[in-house]
Amino acid sequence: MKKSFVFVVVMMASTIIFAQRPGHAPHKHGDGNLEKMKSELSLDDKQYATIKDINQKYFTRSAELRKDSMQTREKKFVALKTLRQEKDKEIKAVLTPEQKAKWDNYKADQAAKHKEERSKAMEKRSQKMKTALSLSDDQFAKVQAENKAFGEKMQALRKSNETSANRDSSKFKALMAEHDANLKAIMTPEQYQKWLTMKAEKQKKHEGIPGNHKK
Repeated sequence: MKKSFVFVVVMMASTIIFAQRPGHAPHKHGDGNLEKMKSELSLDDKQYATIKDINQKYFTRSAELRKDSMQTREKKFVALKTLRQEKDKEIKAVLTPEQKAKWDNYKADQAAKHKEERSKAMEKRSQKMKTALSLSDDQFAKVQAENKAFGEKMQALRKSNETSANRDSSKFKALMAEHDANLKAIMTPEQYQKWLTMKAEKQKKHEGIPGNHKK
């Protein structure tokens, strides 16, 4: 089966993430985020009702898109991103300039916090990987450097692919193969085989999540 762009990007993290991350159930129809907006921005009743309707509309459209068996996962990913952008645009049109500025600042602060949390979680998982594979300090440093380089290449390829009229998944597969080969050169045969097993288990868990089945 053809690996979609989304799946390849998700699997990028599997090189250093082996512990299942606790899940967070999304708020239905985006109501959780709406309540946060109401408290942070002091939305009036009309704004609140309008944004709630917008959330409902895009929740329905997103649900229908996810259920569309005629669309590939890659196309769904692009379409969902477009829907999020359209939704944000409609919501901002409801806000006053002051509210928009305040909401942008709030989201920027939250993004910074999440980035710091991800960095700490990544370091913790990296240490678990080192222990699980019995990597030496030298090996661990090389693996971290390879993962960083791989992440930067993947991000650059992802951006170029998003702006390309002809999306090419073969480039992602080639980058994954290169990354695997580089890790293989760093690890002993036993460590590499164990890493492959751990990655396969991570992939299996990912495919077992509802909505993550490959087309």
